[in-house]
Amino acid sequence: MLFLLTSGAEYLLLNFSREESNPFPPLMGVAILTAMCSKLLLIGMWRQISWTRYALGAILLLSIVAFSGAMFYIIGGNVPRTDGMAKPALAGIALQVLALIPLGWSGSIRRQLHPLTNRGD
Repeated sequence: MLFLLTSGAEYLLLNFSREESNPFPPLMGVAILTAMCSKLLLIGMWRQISWTRYALGAILLLSIVAFSGAMFYIIGGNVPRTDGMAKPALAGIALQVLALIPLGWSGSIRRQLHPLTNRGD
């Protein structure tokens, strides 16, 4: 389910960032980094690797930056019009953030935040 949400959000964000009417050209870089981090997150969770917590933090940060950029684009008064691509991109990023926040409180990430150490017992 998380893979479908993140993939859908990345598709909408990449589609929006490639639009000619996009006033934020750096959004393409954020979209690519978000896609890479989300795939690293899913691979790390599947393999139970300890760096997964860093991928989760990075993707949440990048998603919030992208969400803020899309919000400023939609709400901002200096943009002459809001095309149809901004609203689906904003909805996709919002779904991604809402899906990743509960993941931060899940047991699998918490175990990776505090890994068990071998005490030599």
